[in-house]
Order: sequence, then structure tokens, then C-alpha cells
Amino acid sequence: MLRLGAVLGIALLAVAVACDGVGRDDGTAPSIPIQVERPGDAQTDQGVTPTAASGTAQAPTSEPAAEPTPRDRVSMLLTPMPSPTVPPALEGLYGNPVPTPVPQGQLEPEFKEFYRQGERHMIQGKTHADQNDYESADTEFRAAASSFTEAIRIRPRITESYTSRGSAYLELSEWEKAIADFESAMAINHTLVSPFAGRAIAYRMMGMDEKAQENIDAAIFNGIDKNILAQYLDGTVKRLRARP
Repeated sequence: MLRLGAVLGIALLAVAVACDGVGRDDGTAPSIPIQVERPGDAQTDQGVTPTAASGTAQAPTSEPAAEPTPRDRVSMLLTPMPSPTVPPALEGLYGNPVPTPVPQGQLEPEFKEFYRQGERHMIQGKTHADQNDYESADTEFRAAASSFTEAIRIRPRITESYTSRGSAYLELSEWEKAIADFESAMAINHTLVSPFAGRAIAYRMMGMDEKAQENIDAAIFNGIDKNILAQYLDGTVKRLRARP
């Protein structure tokens, strides 16, 4: 939606390409379910042959497991499942309703234009930053933040507008503003990855490593691979710290 890939590849929204949804607005859809293993689901180590009480190795069987009967299926469904351990950064958010996507045709042309302007400014700002022209880069990032602000004025409950503006504030080293925008996105939809990843970056840049880790845990809980996330966060923090 709205060519999000252009902005997502610039700052924290690179993470969102893999894990986040599209623009969202008010709705009453239930939260995305979290799959949790039932007790006893763990498998035995591969390659280890179980032995009988006499110590004689049991020959492996090639017979497929019996299909559970209807009564067994009902019993499985009624078996209590452990609740997921919710990371601290998600406390008070987990379980809230998640809004449904806004169809492209329902988005105002003015909203789309302001959002695209923001995307273009972010791309140009990144180009200038790569050339070490930080003064021109900051001019573009401020213009991007202004464009996203106009988009928010038109549609105040689109998560991408907040995460995109938060990304612009990260580039401008305005950590508190970035955190506020990421929290606004979380309040709309807590099942995303990018707001937590962005807030983790801001907290790292502020030297608040414990807070950063809480948000990393929440992003992983929401579905991002921890190794991919670590590479992204480390690279972004290193780049931001290299700026004069």
C-alpha cells in the first residue's frame, strides 16, 4: 500500500516489509492468534533410539501414527494450553482488538499524495546522507516528517504514517519524538514489528539498553526472526552513531 517499500527500506520500516501489515484504521477484528505448544508436544531427540526396560534397543516402526478419533480430537481441543509470556513492552496492549486494513479506494487522494511526498523526501534524505551531505539530508528528513504530519491530519489512525514519521525523527536524532510516534502506532495496532524495533533503536541511542531490550523482545514476540532483527538494529544504530 502506498509504495511502502520505498520508505521501509530506509529506516526501521525495512523490518515491516517482512512482518507488518498494510495501512489500518478503526475496526473490531480480533488480535492475531499466537500459536502455543501444548504440554507433551515436544518431540524426542532425532537419532536417539529408545530402549526397553531390558536394555534391548527397540526396532523403529514405519507404521504411521494412528489418526485420532473424534473423541480424541475433542479431548485435545479441551486440553488447557499455557498462556504466552507477554513481554513487558506489550503489557496493557496484548489482547486488544486489532483494526482492519483500510481499502486503497477509501483513502483520500490528499492522504496518498502527502504520504508519497514523505516517501520521496525520505529517499532523497537517505541519498544525501550516503554522500555525507548531512545538512541536505536533514532538510529532506524534516520535509518528510512534515508530509507525514499532513497525512496524519487527514487520516489519524493509519499506523504507517506514525512509523514513517518516527523513522524521519530517528534520522534527525529526535529520539523523544520518534518514541512518541512509535507508541502512537502501537496504540492502534500492537501486533506489528516496526514500532517496537524503532523504539528499541531510539532507546539504544539514548543509552537505555534495558528499555531497548524490552522492545526487542516484543518485536520478536510479534514474529520477527531475532537474528534478522539483531542485524538490522545493530546496523542502524551504527549508522546513526557515525553521523556528526
